[in-house]
Amino acid sequence: MQPDDQSLLVDMLLAAREARELAKDCSVEEFLDDRLLQLAMERLVQNIGEAAGHLSPRAHAMLPALPWEDTVGMRHRLVHAYRRVDLAKVWEVVAEDLNPLIAAIDPLAASSRPEDQ
Repeated sequence: MQPDDQSLLVDMLLAAREARELAKDCSVEEFLDDRLLQLAMERLVQNIGEAAGHLSPRAHAMLPALPWEDTVGMRHRLVHAYRRVDLAKVWEVVAEDLNPLIAAIDPLAASSRPEDQ
């Protein structure tokens, strides 16, 4: 991997963990009623997609099970179709897709992050 891939993986890992932490005691109904939480989740998912889009092809190849196109595509939808954001889809990503992402990238990102993160 390229040196910058490590920092991008750490960015993805931190954003995914933060989103999961925000969602841990929250139901979908609470999420749909909380505009501030919606905006926070949208931004964190957007950041994950932005970082994924800047990873090298080699980094993508090291993690072939991850849906790279979908991850970057979600970022594009959040940014470019911001008036039509599907909040149920954002919740689905946070509730269902981030744990596998965290599990996949944690071993690769671990070698580059400080111990206190």
